[in-house]
Amino acid sequence: MMVVEAFNHRPVATWYTDQATANDKTWSDDLLARLPVGGLLIFDLGFFDFIWFDAFTKSTDVVSYLVDHYKLLGLVKTERKRHRDNAARSQEIWASSG
Repeated sequence: MMVVEAFNHRPVATWYTDQATANDKTWSDDLLARLPVGGLLIFDLGFFDFIWFDAFTKSTDVVSYLVDHYKLLGLVKTERKRHRDNAARSQEIWASSG
């Protein structure tokens, strides 16, 4: 398990175990101890377990933060030109056949 700074990817903390049955939740207490007040955690999907994750979100309003910063964090994908082109082409094909 490693904690890195988001923008420069420098390690902040690392943990290791040679136990084959260990998973990311093994370090939840250590991670909580290293988390600064108001800090933002970013996980991969394999790490996500709502009950465990909920313990990290009790003291702040994460949902409001994500809503306020959705563009900065890339949470809502921008419609790309190729998607607009495909939609327009589909509209031309299906609109004229009706």
